[in-house]
Amino acid sequence: MRQAGVIAACGLVALRPEWIARLREDHRRARRLAELIAEVPGTSVNPDVVQTNMVYVDIETWRWDSETARKAFLERGIKVSTSPPTALRLVTHRHITDEDVEETVRVFRELARERTGR
Repeated sequence: MRQAGVIAACGLVALRPEWIARLREDHRRARRLAELIAEVPGTSVNPDVVQTNMVYVDIETWRWDSETARKAFLERGIKVSTSPPTALRLVTHRHITDEDVEETVRVFRELARERTGR
């Protein structure tokens, strides 16, 4: 296996107590992100199913495909992944702060107003 070192590094990080605590922060931020986005008109996300650092948001009512939405978010400085046809995936990690979560929600609200008028 050529990439054994990369895989082993993940395991070593996962076993270090300080990184386990860090991961809790990522999960907390993801849950908060989901809770706030759930309040945005035209989005569909269930915060209760967010168990890790990933949040999936459906924007079908925006009448945009996920790739068009991805580009609009990127223009505003927010990186999201697509989950076609109309869902986006957001991931929190050690470089994402509480302020970043708030900014992401602000952009969601801005785009929702543009797309739905609400």
